[in-house]
Amino acid sequence: TDPAWEHGVLIDEATTRVRCNYCQRDFTGGAHRLKHHLAGTSRDIKSCKSVPDDVKETMEDIMNGLRKKMLKKKCIDIEGDVDEAEVAANSNGKRKSVGEIALKDMFKRGLTTLTLI
Repeated sequence: TDPAWEHGVLIDEATTRVRCNYCQRDFTGGAHRLKHHLAGTSRDIKSCKSVPDDVKETMEDIMNGLRKKMLKKKCIDIEGDVDEAEVAANSNGKRKSVGEIALKDMFKRGLTTLTLI
């Protein structure tokens, strides 16, 4: 099970409606948006103001891990903590080159180099 479910409740499975255990806010999007809500990323959802700091840090770590995994899956070079990331052989060099991007921009397409700032 997803660790986010310790901090929220699935209200309606058909619409993926979720309620935060800390601020009692209802929203759609399932565990993924609940993690963004708890981590305070402000990615398509307002941050939870009542979440404890340890839970917020845990969710931030999970979201950073998911971002790195997603970037690696999209054939992007990652400079820094991840040594095993490589450019795919079928990339054809059609990607833009970026030196540094902010965490909020990690989901954008067309990036080739990433340095976490």
